[in-house]
Amino acid sequence: MSNFDLAVLQKCAPRSIAKNITQTTVDTLNKLNLDADFAEMYRDNVVGYMNVLKDGKFKIEDYLHAVRYCSYKLMGDTNIKAYTKTFPDKHARWVALGV
Repeated sequence: MSNFDLAVLQKCAPRSIAKNITQTTVDTLNKLNLDADFAEMYRDNVVGYMNVLKDGKFKIEDYLHAVRYCSYKLMGDTNIKAYTKTFPDKHARWVALGV
């Protein structure tokens, strides 16, 4: 699996948010339990869509979740399946609550 790299992410990010991308962010991304094919696509999409962050309207964490969800959708997953994969803890909590 191709890991995320702090220098690459900061270089690709708009200047206004590059400083907000920390090693902690990178470590979190690299700890995601993703299969190799998806991980490569996800990494490419994170880097490729970074211009979305230039206006400063979105938090990095929200951006990363959105890219993950959209990446699953691009691979053909349904809305529910993509959401479940993106937010497994939230989904499990909702199932336990009967939502």
